[in-house]
Amino acid sequence: MGRFFAVLLTLSLLLACAACGDKDAPSSQTPASGGGLVESQPESPPEPEETPQADDALVREMIFAYGAYEDTLNGPAVLTVRKKSLFHRMESWGAGDLTPGDYLYWADTLPMTEEEQKIADQGQHHAQDHKGESPFGYRFLPAAWVEETVLSRFDTTVEVLRGDPEYYDGSIPGYFLSTGGGIGEISTLSYSFSQEEDILTIPVTLTFVNSTQPYRTHTLTVRLEPDGGWKYLGCQVEALV
Repeated sequence: MGRFFAVLLTLSLLLACAACGDKDAPSSQTPASGGGLVESQPESPPEPEETPQADDALVREMIFAYGAYEDTLNGPAVLTVRKKSLFHRMESWGAGDLTPGDYLYWADTLPMTEEEQKIADQGQHHAQDHKGESPFGYRFLPAAWVEETVLSRFDTTVEVLRGDPEYYDGSIPGYFLSTGGGIGEISTLSYSFSQEEDILTIPVTLTFVNSTQPYRTHTLTVRLEPDGGWKYLGCQVEALV
């Protein structure tokens, strides 16, 4: 009988020691804030941003903004260069090549809202103070409108736009642009486009309205922005005749 109790005592001691060992063993789990245990998980890599894809409607928007419109008054719709347009520029350009005058000339081809036009009209009399001449030879463009419009479509800065006192007057503030200049013969255009990642290449071919022979190409380079916007990066101009 005594031997039987000795065996039971030994077993009890062994079980107690095993329980102590489990309790003291380090845990491979991380305690949760609520007192439970959760397994640590590796962080997932961020999802790569999808490259925006251009379609024909977006490309036409870019061409129209650069200085063209769709003429539907004389028969079938024809893409036509505007009277004031960067398509009249005969020199290629890239980063840093455009002047404040170039940007203002481009901005002046774009429509304003009714409120923006009201501000422009109210500031027109400042042209005489700025130029010391009749205000009718210059067009006043509000600074806030010019800067927001240009920066949304070109890789430039406010400092560049304001850098030429010939155009910018900080006391108003606003920009002044001469209203003179001719355009020559009207031109129609055709285009194609290709895309590599977020860069669009858009060759635009100009033809005089009474001719079938193209005379110049303007190859636009445009960057698509992650937020859905886009910006002109440059234009390669090549004479064909």
